[in-house]
Amino acid sequence: MLDLPHSDGCYVRAYPAAVSEAWVDGHIHAFAFFGAVPQSIVYDNDRCLVAKILADGTRKRATLFSGFLSHYLIRDRYGRPGKGNDKGNVEGLVGYARRNFMVPIPQFATWDAFNTWLEEQRRNRQRDRLRGENETIGERLQRDLAVMRSLPPSPFDACDQTCARVTAQSLVRYKTNDYSVPVAWGHQDVWVRGYVDEVVTDTDAPGAKVAATISRFSASGHEWIRRRPVAVMPITDLVDLTTPPITSGSAKCSEKGRRYSAEGYAGGCVGEGQRTFLVACCVTLAVNGTARHIKVTRSLPCH
Repeated sequence: MLDLPHSDGCYVRAYPAAVSEAWVDGHIHAFAFFGAVPQSIVYDNDRCLVAKILADGTRKRATLFSGFLSHYLIRDRYGRPGKGNDKGNVEGLVGYARRNFMVPIPQFATWDAFNTWLEEQRRNRQRDRLRGENETIGERLQRDLAVMRSLPPSPFDACDQTCARVTAQSLVRYKTNDYSVPVAWGHQDVWVRGYVDEVVTDTDAPGAKVAATISRFSASGHEWIRRRPVAVMPITDLVDLTTPPITSGSAKCSEKGRRYSAEGYAGGCVGEGQRTFLVACCVTLAVNGTARHIKVTRSLPCH
């Protein structure tokens, strides 16, 4: 949330997680919404922004946040730890947004749809005239915009950047998750960029192009298995790999004397850089009369 105290103009945007990339991405969208950049902003001491508070009270900024401030030339100031009244306006905006935008709980198919709706609510609020004011929020906002800086020629790239090495399984580890890259890049160093909703990997190898752009938040069910086959490889002991692949309908498989009822389908080669033919199935295991559903996969070589 971003609040302009003079005009009460505000910007509210929703994200699935409070990570550094979301903080910076929210600023970029806010500046685009207002069409200008504030000269100074008062911040909380969130760990995504402040790596450490030094003995003299100065802040050691997080790497991504420091690059963002340098790009937009913003003078950062900070409230005292545990003193929400140092930034009472934005704390009040949190309550306003919760009461007016989150009650009843909104239902949207995607985060983009939710944020589009929030933008409409913010524009509608600019027509309001608050108690004690003779002008609307939008009219007072013009005076705020007059003293703000213009936008730079290009926005800041709101991503966490790091180097990683491709494993023998053509996987790259980024923040506890593995992502697939082309097989030809095995045992090479790649550049990983983590955005709010996707992870992009590329390399400086001659003739190479972007390796993969993968959703950072996995889908559910079979689609999740198709995108992340390695996530279920450790549980292959649930399936008898000597049985024929399950292609459609129902099938039976057994392991260690136990019987499983499986309904599955066969997927194709699931994208560039993946070397296996993925067969996914939903296994129902009866244990003490209770049905347990387990999603498993079977991988076969691509021909």
